[in-house]
Amino acid sequence: MILDPERGEYVCTNCGTVIDVEYVPSVSQLQNEPLTSVSDEVGIVPNVQDLVKKELGKIRMMKLRKLDFDVRSRLRVEKRAISCLKAVARKLGLGERQIELALQILRRLLRKYGTDLGSRDISSYKLAAAAVLYVVLMHNLPVSPREIAEEFQKLGHKVSTSDMLDIVSSSGVALVRGLSERVKSYVGYIISRLNIPDVEKMKISREVATILEDLPLRKLQGKSPKTLAAALVVIASRRVKSPITIVDVASVLNVSPVTLREHVRRIEKMIRGKVQ
Repeated sequence: MILDPERGEYVCTNCGTVIDVEYVPSVSQLQNEPLTSVSDEVGIVPNVQDLVKKELGKIRMMKLRKLDFDVRSRLRVEKRAISCLKAVARKLGLGERQIELALQILRRLLRKYGTDLGSRDISSYKLAAAAVLYVVLMHNLPVSPREIAEEFQKLGHKVSTSDMLDIVSSSGVALVRGLSERVKSYVGYIISRLNIPDVEKMKISREVATILEDLPLRKLQGKSPKTLAAALVVIASRRVKSPITIVDVASVLNVSPVTLREHVRRIEKMIRGKVQ
């Protein structure tokens, strides 16, 4: 065999058959052809960058859409909670200024618990109920936590007294009030809604205060402050000779006249026993 140095072929000297081929690059190829690795990199790198930018753009757009959806959903829920708060507050007899204060408190609570809404069993409706309770406690209104929870439950929302008390107590509001203080709150509420002149209202209010000073409230612990207040208003009305009846007072607080009459009888008996 012989080697053709120009073509790199092993050729049989007898028959001329090419036995094998060996690659022998020429000098012109080494000098003139560009490096394949460099040319490949120049063509590939811009394509990869474009692809990365495109994928990052998709991810960013997905995040923005999710954020927009979350914000819109939260705003819809908050709007419904605000409407619910207004409806319950008006049903419980809160004034417009008190409702506005409750809305301000609700917005603060939403900011405080914003990241926890939907977790830890906290909802915007529970925060709305807590805002109403907050105002009730601040203004010493004759409304119980149970009444607030029941009104929210009537609208189909899962709100309990413990939920409201936990939220309000974590905000630093005093929740414990004495029986005398709660009775006075209901007394003021009842008198303000009686259809009598202001002079008679003042007389009844002063008479109730006199009765409370002599009444052993420790014996009445556990009794409903709302019913006790109604009974005191009835007794005071009789003493100042006001035309207010048991039915009138019972209708203000939506309590049974029979139950109220029994409370009046017991309290009068306690007062007579102390005087004797």
